Amino acid sequence: MKKIICLFFLGCTLFAQEKDFTVIQDKCSLTIANPSLSCRKTEKMLLKNGLKVYLISDPNAEKSGAALTVLAGSWQDPKEYPGTAHFLEHMLFQGTKAYPEPNGYFRFIYDHGGLANAFTLSDRTAYLFSIDTLEFSEAFDRFSHFFIDPLFDNTQLAKELHAVDQEFSKNLENDGWRRWQIIKETGNPLHPHAKFSTGNSETLSKIPTEKMKEWFYSHYSADSMYLVVYSSLPLEKLQNLVVEKCSSIQKNQTKEKEQTLPPLFSEQQKGHLLYIDPIQDIQVLSLEWELPKSFVQDDSQSPSLLAYALSYENEGSLLFQLKKEKLIEGAEIGADSLGQSHLLFHIDLNLTEKGLQEVPSILQKCFASLSFFQKNGIPEHLFTERTKMHTWNYEYQMRDDVFSFLQNQITLIPEEDFSTYPEKTFIASHYDPSQIEKMFSFLSPKQGRYSLMANPQKTHVPLTCKEKWLGGEYTLTTLDEKNLQPLENASFKLPEKNSFISTTLTLHTEDKGDVNPKILVNDEKGKLFFFSGQEFTTPEMVLFLRLKSPILNGTALSSVFFDLYAKAMEDKLSSLLSYGDKANLHATYTPKPLSFDMEIEGYSENFSLFLREFLQKFISLSPSKEEFELYVDSLKKDYINHEKTLPIKQAKDLISHILFPDNPTVINKKNVLNSFSYIEFLRLQKEFSQKIYIESLLGGNLSIQDGESLYLDLKKIGKETFPLSEHVKAQIFSASRPLCITEKTPLLGQGVILSIHNTTGFSFTNKVAYDVLAQALHEPFFTALRSNQKTAYIVNNGSLEKEKELFHLFFIQSNSHTGEDLLQRMEFFLEDFLLNINTHLPKNRFEDIKKAMIQEWTNPPINLHGKGAKFFSFAFEHGENFSWEKNSIQALEKLSYEEFLDLANEFLSSKNPHRVAVIYSGKLNKPASLLYENSSIEKLQK
Repeated sequence: MKKIICLFFLGCTLFAQEKDFTVIQDKCSLTIANPSLSCRKTEKMLLKNGLKVYLISDPNAEKSGAALTVLAGSWQDPKEYPGTAHFLEHMLFQGTKAYPEPNGYFRFIYDHGGLANAFTLSDRTAYLFSIDTLEFSEAFDRFSHFFIDPLFDNTQLAKELHAVDQEFSKNLENDGWRRWQIIKETGNPLHPHAKFSTGNSETLSKIPTEKMKEWFYSHYSADSMYLVVYSSLPLEKLQNLVVEKCSSIQKNQTKEKEQTLPPLFSEQQKGHLLYIDPIQDIQVLSLEWELPKSFVQDDSQSPSLLAYALSYENEGSLLFQLKKEKLIEGAEIGADSLGQSHLLFHIDLNLTEKGLQEVPSILQKCFASLSFFQKNGIPEHLFTERTKMHTWNYEYQMRDDVFSFLQNQITLIPEEDFSTYPEKTFIASHYDPSQIEKMFSFLSPKQGRYSLMANPQKTHVPLTCKEKWLGGEYTLTTLDEKNLQPLENASFKLPEKNSFISTTLTLHTEDKGDVNPKILVNDEKGKLFFFSGQEFTTPEMVLFLRLKSPILNGTALSSVFFDLYAKAMEDKLSSLLSYGDKANLHATYTPKPLSFDMEIEGYSENFSLFLREFLQKFISLSPSKEEFELYVDSLKKDYINHEKTLPIKQAKDLISHILFPDNPTVINKKNVLNSFSYIEFLRLQKEFSQKIYIESLLGGNLSIQDGESLYLDLKKIGKETFPLSEHVKAQIFSASRPLCITEKTPLLGQGVILSIHNTTGFSFTNKVAYDVLAQALHEPFFTALRSNQKTAYIVNNGSLEKEKELFHLFFIQSNSHTGEDLLQRMEFFLEDFLLNINTHLPKNRFEDIKKAMIQEWTNPPINLHGKGAKFFSFAFEHGENFSWEKNSIQALEKLSYEEFLDLANEFLSSKNPHRVAVIYSGKLNKPASLLYENSSIEKLQK
């Protein structure tokens, strides 16, 4: 009888589990060929409440995390309260019945080595986090309660409304946001896209709490949600965890049926040119076409194939010709979904001054290029090439950090049938000439909408309208019939075969020796380290290069030259980089005050071929005077536009120059550029090509002999040696007393940075104590200044080590408080934090942070690039100390709570006078009644 009863209860348990969820047959046929990911397992589930769950178990994942998207965004906002979806996103972080403490979630995530974020899109809202796996279960429980029992506490409502308003104010002078709002305002008023999506205090201050709750419970339905979980835990544990924590998410039984949306474009947009006045000095011509829902779900990915073909910069292509004629600096072409119902095909062109005068001709050339592909078709070999590369990129994908992986997945997963995801998202299923032909029927000139962001003084077009929310000025003009016709006699060529795309990929499996890099070459021309990437078993390799030269000396003149040199590379190498990118061979370059840094990475099969061509063009760079003047004009705009960015960004530029004098400010560089001549450029170019020292690190899918061979190509850079004894050493500034520098900006907002310098000398104990402080301060500083005191939207802090000097920096961007007030609030916060440090940072929290940081440093690099970047830093920024992390771990393990408290007081208290503050002071966004005017007794008596 006992056995029968046990079997009965076992049967009931199995039956209950079967009712909790259904395993969805995974119809994705994609496989992963990378052996290092062979142990990754996945499963798709459908909970009884309708929640779709994608589980990924990866025993080698460095952290665990989860992301959830709900198909409710700004398009679903109630008409009377624009911005509700965005406001709700903020409010879900402000406590639940299970975890009522506001900001307790962020503290828990950050203290255990994690990240958290959320964002609201047109038709969905996404939430995500990552954390150390040991704490994942509790973090996931906290996360799941966002969607089960949010509090909507009235005391937090006002605080988050202020944060939403600060976020809105931050975007008031952002050209991307201003253009977006104008596109909305001139679009189809019957489409929900016309709504004001972000909201502000004007639209949300009177929303009743009950209305927000009602909106939440009517839209946040489990059957409208997708959940992605990534962890090193086994699938069975993840299954049980998800069922336990998420089955209580409610399913709305009275949810409205999905409605068919009207077109996005209005008739007044089609065939018209929208002139928009930008804040920055930019000149961007955009061509856009709306494609119907059938193309969002197009398995052949025909719109993306067209974008792929158009973006080739082969001789005779559209982009090649526009650049050759000096009409554009760069371009972006793509096919992007907007919600689940619309696809936008777009061509965005950054115009030169000459191009700005020839907008009608450029439009006609774009139309002619589309007409060329319509008549000749998109060659099938381009489809085959693109599909082959996308398949390889999926099969040989490398492990990404959990947070980034989740962020990519959660935005893509609603776009495809859940059973086949992610196959149709990543890989086109077939070549479809009929679908291509159908697509071109929607890409006629008269069906497109066109916009030009440029200074109206240059376009000579008066602006007659002002957008309601952000105040962008614009006018909508009719394009002449002849300008809507393809340019006659235009001639184009199809892309040639891409020689960088190989026929096969080969994995080198031989043992490459030590865990740490080994020196392959150390001669008068430079040094090459070699490291093994064998554990990643991927057919890729990476090369880090740092060039040093006597003219890389930290002066404004040197910086201007290398900024122009980068512009020349961007222009002269654009065709090569276009072909390389499509073959998964990528080159990036960054001018720095004392070096010129480059990274080249991608598939190893044709790496040397690509590198050889890249270096040849790099060495033989020879712009004409006309080209030089174009680069100067472009760079001048970059410098001017820096002065039109957020005040906090301008403050970062200035504090960087103060602390590290080798970093000239953008203003200094702009002054030098004004008198910089072509003759000066040629002189410096000649000097640069003479004496160069190369610091390099190479690793991945290659042999040691391959590495030695590649170095022979690197040695061709520079004719003479640049002895180590002549290298410029970085300068560090230390203030002996508290200093504050205030600069004015005509923009909206106040950017404030406070730097505190530890001058007691470098030790790993001091370094790890600063790192713990930065982590411990993250949440309380954010909560105090952003939430409780309602001063700002951007509030952050962090530690910085350079040349073995330690700094702690605090950042605030506010549109409602003066810079002086914010600086004082920072100092008051630090006083309170230190006075009550045992409350803010009790011993158990200190130990949690230590544990998370040790785990972070103990985790091996997750991919080849991450490993190479770490080794390059150890080799050339930390004196070839490849035990840097090991030393940090040992110091942190020995750091006691009492020792940390002493160091914290020593570093942050007012007893440490080595402080520098920078304030970039702009306009305040306050009601006129609250703005005080400077006056005097004499003025008042008048």
